[in-house]
Amino acid sequence: MTKAFSATVLALVLTIAATAQNFNLSKFTNASGLPQNYVYSVAQDADGYIWIAMAEGLSRYNGISFTNYTTRDSLGDVFTSKLLLDSDNRLWCGHGNGTFSVYQNDRFSRVHVPDVSAPIKDMCLDDRGNIW
Repeated sequence: MTKAFSATVLALVLTIAATAQNFNLSKFTNASGLPQNYVYSVAQDADGYIWIAMAEGLSRYNGISFTNYTTRDSLGDVFTSKLLLDSDNRLWCGHGNGTFSVYQNDRFSRVHVPDVSAPIKDMCLDDRGNIW
């Protein structure tokens, strides 16, 4: 193979690779339907919904529009600080007041944890399915 041929093949491969990567990015704000513009946590469930945790509530994005949830929907607190999906596709929400909510069967339930008042800043799932 000649150097000119190798350079031509390399240029062709780089051109194809460069044109194959198109990213469509969208910017969403409160004008798009979010309760506010600052996001604390994001998760995508098995159904493809994108869940967005904010200090003014929780939003679910279906690819077209947002549905917003607050304490009226049984969230433990409006300040949603952390999201976690477990192996059963349940969405766990940690809140700023130290409470938890879980979304399953199309509804939220508050989870009572005694003597917890510190904001939930992180959650993780271990091998046995325990949430820490």
